Amino acid sequence: MALGIGVLALFLYLGTLSRHYSADSVLYALQVEGGALETIVDPSHLLLEPLGYGWYAAWQAAGWDGGALAPLQVINALAGGGSVVLLYGIVRGLTSSRRIAGLIAAGFAVSGGLWHLSVEAEFVTVPLVTMLLALWLILTPPAGLAGRRVVYAVLLGAAVALASLTYLS
Repeated sequence: MALGIGVLALFLYLGTLSRHYSADSVLYALQVEGGALETIVDPSHLLLEPLGYGWYAAWQAAGWDGGALAPLQVINALAGGGSVVLLYGIVRGLTSSRRIAGLIAAGFAVSGGLWHLSVEAEFVTVPLVTMLLALWLILTPPAGLAGRRVVYAVLLGAAVALASLTYLS
């Protein structure tokens, strides 16, 4: 059910990508298109801009000859869908109810904030998905990790580090 809701959210976001870009989206896309990493790395969130640049560079390597707005919107849509899946997992783990988790995840998917930020180019849903990943691992770790303390510790540490390095205030 989680994956189904996440995929539906992803298709919703991809089908409604913004055509009326926010100023932050345009400024971020222009920075990424400039390609000068030394000017786009921000000490308050070290990985955020390089991730956007790397994603755009991957699109260019695959033959994309357009600007950075569309690729950045797509990665936000992917992160938005991933956020829905992770929220479902957190709620399901806390309540043990598929119905409650499904309702909350579906409501989250179509909430104005997540929907709007998942169709824009500014990077907000990318840090959100990393933070939800760390929260999911803390609150409701997968049963397969219960007996593997070292693996769990390394995975949780990596998730927290990623969330910290992409943190957006």
